[in-house]
Amino acid sequence: MKKILAILLMVTLLAAGCAGATESPTKPPTTVPSETPKPTPAPTSARILYVVDEEGPNYTLSWPIHLEARGFQVHTVIVNNSLVDANIAGYDLVVIGYVLNSRINVPIYISISKSDLPVIIGDQNLVQLFALGIDTFQGRTIYGDFIHIASDHTLTKGYTGDVVCAQSSMYCNIIEADGIVLATATTQEKDRSPTPPDGLTPPPELPTTGAVWSVKGNRIYFGAWANITSNADYWTFFDRSTDYLLGLPSVKAPSEKPAEQGIPPKAEQVTVVEKIPTKEIGQLSELKRIYLTKVYRRKI
Repeated sequence: MKKILAILLMVTLLAAGCAGATESPTKPPTTVPSETPKPTPAPTSARILYVVDEEGPNYTLSWPIHLEARGFQVHTVIVNNSLVDANIAGYDLVVIGYVLNSRINVPIYISISKSDLPVIIGDQNLVQLFALGIDTFQGRTIYGDFIHIASDHTLTKGYTGDVVCAQSSMYCNIIEADGIVLATATTQEKDRSPTPPDGLTPPPELPTTGAVWSVKGNRIYFGAWANITSNADYWTFFDRSTDYLLGLPSVKAPSEKPAEQGIPPKAEQVTVVEKIPTKEIGQLSELKRIYLTKVYRRKI
């Protein structure tokens, strides 16, 4: 009986000691790590029609991939002949990439231009059809890594002057814009007057400046093609253009938030572009597979 009482007394004392015990003051407090801020999410219900000519899909191939990464439903139409058309009903936005200059009167472009859909145009060849300006510079492309912010606008908030948008040269397709010029690009080119006789002063180099990003109503011209060289600021401008036309909150500049905008660095994070079941739509999957293999499997 004494042994049993002794055991019960020891158990009681141990229980009391555990109840009064406290954590060592040297032990660091438990904290929950904060989540990494993410890009502004896109509504999954928003449907975007992406149209591009089969002769130059690689110039803007990162656009549909990036849009999908944000959560949009992207449907792709490949323009491979002069009769291509598609049902554009039910879409929230149209994004047009490279356009072949001999196929600017394709039915699908005409249909989109006559609709009330918001549109992002990425090629000079269609700016006149969509009343965004004139291709005064005859398809001229400027090569460089920056654009110059030209307006104080919702789309350019937080930016002024020259903004580097690529890690190396990108294509800046300039136009004479009819609307608000958001950004320009400038190059030096030789005067096109006849070459003077030997011994005379050669023609001066004259700067050529044109709009590379502009807005008019519910249509935006975005003539900068960077693809694999694009940086966070480039995607901020692109995302703002998309969200502006969809009536979404403006995407913050990289300097306004710690998380960087951009497309996913790994191929496995990108889903496959959904295609409209019409005869005019080409196969983008193989081009996309090659692009992802070359681009997203490397560190950007």
